[in-house]
Amino acid sequence: MAIDYSQPGYKEMFANYGLTALAAQALEKTLLLLLAAVHCLEAGKVSKNDLHEILDKHDRKTLGQLVNALRSQVAFPQDLEAAISLSLEKRNYVIELFLNKE
Repeated sequence: MAIDYSQPGYKEMFANYGLTALAAQALEKTLLLLLAAVHCLEAGKVSKNDLHEILDKHDRKTLGQLVNALRSQVAFPQDLEAAISLSLEKRNYVIELFLNKE
């Protein structure tokens, strides 16, 4: 079924979807950098090449995979754990909605 993009409210809906996707991507990149920082703290001094290898290794991971990788290395405070879990749940919900509309 094709979507009629001329319907009222569609422009705002897709703008909000875009903002949501951008926020989710920003969260993913923040978690990627946090994962690299944790590795650097554990390893001590890390070369520029090592840092790039760490970032490249985890760059294609999904939000859930990044969260799980961090959970295996860092104990999140309970309120942060709840916020991250909620963000992951909401992000997956938005993606599912979008994928099921196509």
